[in-house]
Amino acid sequence: MNDRGMIKWQPFSAVVPSEKMLKDVLDEKCKIRKPILSEDQEKDLEIRILDSFNEKETVTIMYYKEGKLYKITGIITNIDVISRKILINTRFSLFFSQIIKFL
Repeated sequence: MNDRGMIKWQPFSAVVPSEKMLKDVLDEKCKIRKPILSEDQEKDLEIRILDSFNEKETVTIMYYKEGKLYKITGIITNIDVISRKILINTRFSLFFSQIIKFL
């Protein structure tokens, strides 16, 4: 029997370069719109952020970034009122506008 070696796998090498493109297309398709919060919900979030900061309690926050929702758990260590940013666990920062809800 004759061994064809790499010849039989050559057609599949054309698929490999497009793998990244397919992943990007699927990622774009999975993106969602940012949920819109009412003014009351935004005020409630701000109050809960301040209370959690003052009490130094562990919080779980759901936030929106680049078309996806993420969760982070930690202690709010700093609040920058001017830039409307919070610092969680001294290394992860979030803008107030990214926060969707407390869990």
